[in-house]
Amino acid sequence: MDPCHNSRPFARRPFITASYRASPDGQLRPSMPEQCLQGTACDGSCCRIRLHHWRSRKTGPEFPLLVVECETHGIAFTVYPLGHVPYGRAAVVPVDLEGQLLRAAEGAGAWEQTIMGAAQDAAEGRAWPRVGSDPSSPAGSWRTQGRRITQAAEILGLTGSQASPLVGPFGVSALGHRESIAAFGEATGYRSRGAAVCLLVGEVERASWSQLDLILLAGVAVGRWGKPWRWDGASRRLGQVEARARSP
Repeated sequence: MDPCHNSRPFARRPFITASYRASPDGQLRPSMPEQCLQGTACDGSCCRIRLHHWRSRKTGPEFPLLVVECETHGIAFTVYPLGHVPYGRAAVVPVDLEGQLLRAAEGAGAWEQTIMGAAQDAAEGRAWPRVGSDPSSPAGSWRTQGRRITQAAEILGLTGSQASPLVGPFGVSALGHRESIAAFGEATGYRSRGAAVCLLVGEVERASWSQLDLILLAGVAVGRWGKPWRWDGASRRLGQVEARARSP
């Protein structure tokens, strides 16, 4: 694999996600966490959390993200929106800020809005610009498309030999996963590589477990990002993301 496609070590640290909601002034804001990851040993009661700053983003969520500081443990951390991961330039799952699946016109998940969109375009023969790409265009360059297809395949477990957390009685079928691995391994061009990725995305669509949680856990398994945690503002609890049944 091209070295530029490898995960960066510092992207593998655990991170916290939360729902972002519109505030009275129209800005998107999450509920302020009351503990940090180091505070899990004391149920968060020892943490003293305060606002550090708002971090501007030109890619990924494209709105400012909350950065908080735990004065007890002397650390600062970003609170990521649902569907996004550290150092990600695009969402990894098409969900809204409450974690609900976003759907395209035909009813399927709006995966074109995520890192998987590069594979969808490739499967349909839409090559991203090789030179002179427009920075304002939602599509990046040919190099970016290739990189995202590779990253998507890695996340979905199509490039390695280890078992994927996607596979299981409530996830994707072992047969469907093997077929996608074979299709990706036999692919000879960007269109067939994209089609192999889309084949497994279709399997994820049919899974009983939450697609958001399945993809997040799959990314952890292959080292694309660290373990995700989720702050629930309603229950005021911080918990590890685990595979769960999708919302009706």
